[in-house]
Amino acid sequence: MSKKILPIICIIVFILSGCKEASSAKRIISASFYPVYITTLNIAKNTDTEITTLAKPSTGCLHDYQLTSGDIRSLDDAEIFIINGAGMEDGFIEQVISSNENLTVVDSSVSTHVLGKEEDCEDDHHHGDHDHTTNSHIWLMPHNVIHQVENITESLCKADKGNESTYRANAKSYIAELEKLDALYEDLSVNNGVKAIILNEGFEYLCEPYGMEVAFSIELDENNTTSAKELASITDNAKNGRYIILAPKGEHSAFALGLSRELGIPVFELDPVTYGELDNYNYYIEAMEYNYSVLKEISEI
Repeated sequence: MSKKILPIICIIVFILSGCKEASSAKRIISASFYPVYITTLNIAKNTDTEITTLAKPSTGCLHDYQLTSGDIRSLDDAEIFIINGAGMEDGFIEQVISSNENLTVVDSSVSTHVLGKEEDCEDDHHHGDHDHTTNSHIWLMPHNVIHQVENITESLCKADKGNESTYRANAKSYIAELEKLDALYEDLSVNNGVKAIILNEGFEYLCEPYGMEVAFSIELDENNTTSAKELASITDNAKNGRYIILAPKGEHSAFALGLSRELGIPVFELDPVTYGELDNYNYYIEAMEYNYSVLKEISEI
């Protein structure tokens, strides 16, 4: 090998190794799943902080989520793990904590409004040992997301003073957008006697606060199916009164349409905001504006 070439190779190796060290030093914040990821992404934009999500966007809710060895390894590089809270991650959070002693876990649900029974909560923040009827889908109420932004921002600022001013500026800007969204929902009233059959329990947050009664909640997944007895009860009740079906956008379409034909009532699709584009900062706002337009339509029938 030429003596002139050897120093050049050494320089290249040195540069590449330096780049590797620099990239590994980047601060990594992991979110539990898509709704928390999008919120954190908005707070951390224009910084050198990398935001990742533990569960893939296609996962949906985390009620029955099972951690993999890959999940545990991915959290080894994270400094902070931000969870939705309100019971959403209860099935695996203890395993995360025991497997990653140096990981800071941030519960973003502090001070949010949680639907359902909360007698078993450890404190007023609605996290800890939850009763099974607690509804963890707090992000479907814009006012709750404002609190989540505030909680996440404080945790990031505490951990990363160098980016504090950017985090706070981003949070202020995002909260302004959320407040506009919240104002729309505050003026919403669906108190017209319509009762809802919901195919996602999260839709309680899009019904009860605005005057629409949830008559039946049907959770459809591979572990949970609706019995013939339950369907018969729904059919009998739906004969009396004004009912609609609220189905998750793009999910369970065949079941929703079949139930619609059986009962002779309309189907409306809502976005549960549990999945979406990873790089779309505005997805939550867009999805909730869409949900508002659907609820507005229902209020006028």
